[in-house]
Amino acid sequence: MLYPHAAEWLEANKDERFFLYVQSVDPHTTYDVPKDYWSRYYKGNYKGQIGTAFDREEQMVVDNGKMKVTADDMAYIRALYKGEVTYQDYYLDGLIKKIDELGLADDTLIVITNDHGEELQEHGAMGHGWPLFEEQIRAPLLMSYAPIFKPGTNVKQVIEHVDLAPTILDALGVPPMKSAEGMSFLPFLEDGIGKRQHPFSAVAWTRKSMRSIRVGDWKLIAGKSSGWMYLFNLADDPGEQASLVKKGKTPPENALLPGRLCDIYLGEALATPDKAKRLQGAGQVQRYNSPEIPVDEKTRKELEALGYL
Repeated sequence: MLYPHAAEWLEANKDERFFLYVQSVDPHTTYDVPKDYWSRYYKGNYKGQIGTAFDREEQMVVDNGKMKVTADDMAYIRALYKGEVTYQDYYLDGLIKKIDELGLADDTLIVITNDHGEELQEHGAMGHGWPLFEEQIRAPLLMSYAPIFKPGTNVKQVIEHVDLAPTILDALGVPPMKSAEGMSFLPFLEDGIGKRQHPFSAVAWTRKSMRSIRVGDWKLIAGKSSGWMYLFNLADDPGEQASLVKKGKTPPENALLPGRLCDIYLGEALATPDKAKRLQGAGQVQRYNSPEIPVDEKTRKELEALGYL
């Protein structure tokens, strides 16, 4: 396990300024951890076709339908995955405690995140890499740094991985990188919005020519040639089980405005992938203060859902 090695390195370098990057491939197939970690998520004795571990080859044959799994098999596989997560949490906790024991906690920026999640048949597939549903592309982000972040602070706006490096440098008072494609989200902690105009968006895509964009609570998944494939209001449907877009049918009236807005933002992002360049001069530096105009209740609710009000 790499976390104890990282703790040893910290012990040896505690008196120097340091940057420590620790990357683990787990939780990831193969799901293989001691029973103490996964048994808390599965009650009883499993007697199905999956062994004591679940590897990538098994994941692929389940995904393509060559191995038929029961509901009990899936409950066991999910328990193995959760056991992997718990196993990581246990050793990560040890590293964080070492930081505290060395007296470094108040002067060390700690960042915990990942690159992707895993689908366990929430939408009928296994693993990761192709669909763009939340279980695969939404990543946790935890940051701890006493001079900047108050305990319990929650940034509700949408941010992206490209925003992470600029934010780290901003928090540490280090000059920004000229070539950074993201933007620091520290202004969110100052007054909730700072100088940014919203709604805020995040973009993702796959090798199967699928694209997705999140704008406020709304999320659009589109095909490169087929157009709108799925549209969700994540506030009402966080599990993305009921798309507001149906193939060959016009979306309901309440979805047309947010869907079109997502479509516009997606087009802008694909045309200018560099986020910093895309936003330069468009809300990051200046904001348009419009006069007060009466808004009917229906339109107001739609604008609130999109993050404009």
